[in-house]
This record gives sequence, C-alpha cells and structure tokens, in this order.
Amino acid sequence: MSNHEGGYMLNEVLRGLIDIGVLRDITADQKKSICTLLWNIRGDYDCNWSEIIDVELAVHLATCALCANNSVQIRAANGYCYECV
Repeated sequence: MSNHEGGYMLNEVLRGLIDIGVLRDITADQKKSICTLLWNIRGDYDCNWSEIIDVELAVHLATCALCANNSVQIRAANGYCYECV
C-alpha cells in the first residue's frame, strides 16, 4: 500500500520552501539534485511521484510529474514532459 500521506506531506514542504524563498532561485543542477533525492526517498517510503510533484512543482523543478525525467520543457497544463502526453 502506498504512503499517500507521506507524498502529500513532501509536496506541502516543497511548496512551503518555494513560498519562503529557499527553492525560488536555484540552479538547474540543484533542481536535478533535489529531484534525485526525492525520487530515492519516494522509493524508500513507497510514495507516489505524482503526489509529491504536482503540476506547479513539476514546472518549477523542471521534472515530469509522470515519468520523473528532468526536462526544461514541462507542460504548464499538466506537469508532463513532451515525451509524455
């Protein structure tokens, strides 16, 4: 069974870090490192990627909300990269 609450909690923490400015002006390498860290945590705690990374976070962190690939081309409508529909 997936840890839905853990995924939603991580989402709220990330949104809060953007709101207070911690994640606002970070480099592409830092975004990639954050996403790699989150991907590994997701697996360790059985959280769903799409619960952690919603549309807004996908665009901000340049990562696909569906496949988790890093991409500077993330659709603002759904948070997906152009390889995912």
